[in-house]
Amino acid sequence: MALGDKVIKGTGTVDVTSGQQNGWGLKNYIGNVQEWVTDGESVKARGGAFEDAHSKCDISLERPHNGAADKATGFRLILEKPG
Repeated sequence: MALGDKVIKGTGTVDVTSGQQNGWGLKNYIGNVQEWVTDGESVKARGGAFEDAHSKCDISLERPHNGAADKATGFRLILEKPG
């Protein structure tokens, strides 16, 4: 993401504790890292990452992935509270 000629987002990952929460309490859910998902037997990456244009960072952005570690792909852990 750029402001004029200055790039202000998209140069790397951002700490998960920064930013504002959405309605589900998630932070940095658009454009930080794309997330691994499984589709049957295959692994894919969804959501876009800091390397993608902000306008493309959406759950509908999907690409094949080999499941190997890289700087732009990760996963999200969810903690469900009992009750």
